[in-house]
Amino acid sequence: MRIKFYIVSARKRQRQGLIVRKLMKLTPNSQHLLPTSSDSYRPDSYRESSVFRLLSSDFTNYIIISFVLLLFVACSSTSYYSEQSGLTDYVNIYNPLSSNLQPKVFFYHQSENKTLLFFKVDASLMVSEQKLDASSKNQARLELKYAIRDTKTREIVDTASFIYEIPKQKEADFITSVPLDLKAGNNYSISLLFIDKVKQSWKRVWANIPKENMLIGETFFIDKVCPETEPLFVNYCHKKDSIICRSDVFYNKPFYLMFFGTDSLTPKPIFDAKQSFRFTGLVSCDTTISSGDTVRLKHKGFYKISTDSLKPESGRELLLVDDYYPYVKTPEAMLKPLVYITNDSRFRTLSKAENLKQEIEKFWIEKGKSMMVARELIKIYYNRVQTANQYFTSTREGWQTDRGMVYVLFGLPKHIYKAENQEEWVYLENHVNTNLIFRFTKDSLSLSNNDYSLIRNKRYETAWKQAVSSWENGKAYSIQ
Repeated sequence: MRIKFYIVSARKRQRQGLIVRKLMKLTPNSQHLLPTSSDSYRPDSYRESSVFRLLSSDFTNYIIISFVLLLFVACSSTSYYSEQSGLTDYVNIYNPLSSNLQPKVFFYHQSENKTLLFFKVDASLMVSEQKLDASSKNQARLELKYAIRDTKTREIVDTASFIYEIPKQKEADFITSVPLDLKAGNNYSISLLFIDKVKQSWKRVWANIPKENMLIGETFFIDKVCPETEPLFVNYCHKKDSIICRSDVFYNKPFYLMFFGTDSLTPKPIFDAKQSFRFTGLVSCDTTISSGDTVRLKHKGFYKISTDSLKPESGRELLLVDDYYPYVKTPEAMLKPLVYITNDSRFRTLSKAENLKQEIEKFWIEKGKSMMVARELIKIYYNRVQTANQYFTSTREGWQTDRGMVYVLFGLPKHIYKAENQEEWVYLENHVNTNLIFRFTKDSLSLSNNDYSLIRNKRYETAWKQAVSSWENGKAYSIQ
């Protein structure tokens, strides 16, 4: 069964009209900027009302735009750079408040030579009526630029720039795909820059595109059916959701639905260098589905969908979570993250409370000494928990991971340097104080592709005690 592709989140919106202008494509083995007219991934019913063209064929414009593209490539690799670590700085990559643009992306390997970049943005957040007159045909204008590198050679293999003009009637998510010519046998990294051309805001995104072999999560495409069918951009789904899993590469093979149970362990403190327990246990693998089948997962916990039941590390990962996730809206969800800022005795007392909501409110009022301060503490702490859930979900909820723990306790770093399999978070950088730097490495043995382990060190103990003490004394901790 072939995969269906999306321009917007629902088919009923396909006739609203969309203008896409591809500026140009810079091929790595050519000295020329070449236009591409490929439009093969857009629905047939949509092409008649669409325009796909170069902004200009004038030679002068080619020179100008080629300069812009080369400048973007240079910025993506050198502008935000740490000489000490050799990593690129993506300071706002985990900051949902840094821009009105909060794109979500995923990659789907359609074949050994073709990969699709899917992305989604909330078009309603791009509306700016003050800057558009009544006769304007479009209310939002989005530009996408990207640069792709081979992670082994570090050479740039592809760059491109697109402009999407989103219809005035559009109020929901804008979803589309971009074809990428990436060969199997290699791994890639991509730097994406999304620009709201009306509000003049931007958001930078960095991601790995693994393609060393095809038995990986990016070879499986999952639709979420609730309430409308659209691609699943995250690695978790809710109890109420039905999903449809497909694959163009493995369409004629059975899919194994492997359940690994619930990973409920809390990470060790940042200064505790003892070996942590790795979540590995397979609970059941007795369910098989075919490409295109609709299923609903039954039990909370971690799942893998793969064509090889003997390789649990392969396939597409999913964490089945409560319906409110990644948000914190129940007393039970508010209780669990308190493990970082309470002792064992106090946490057990809270866990056994008959009226959990009342006890948690009492807990925060005791910390803040007043209702007003307590509300502010609750807002800051659980916003951090929600952000951690949004970005760091793996075999467990995002706040329970190493990156989630650091984010909840210390807040947003001043710098975030990223490379293929590592991250470096810098919390303090001035001439008076010593930098507090946390380094995370991708756990190659984890069942999740989004699991990064903190390199723990005894010297972090003072920073840990300061952060916990600050929260215990009713002050939100931040050292940015």
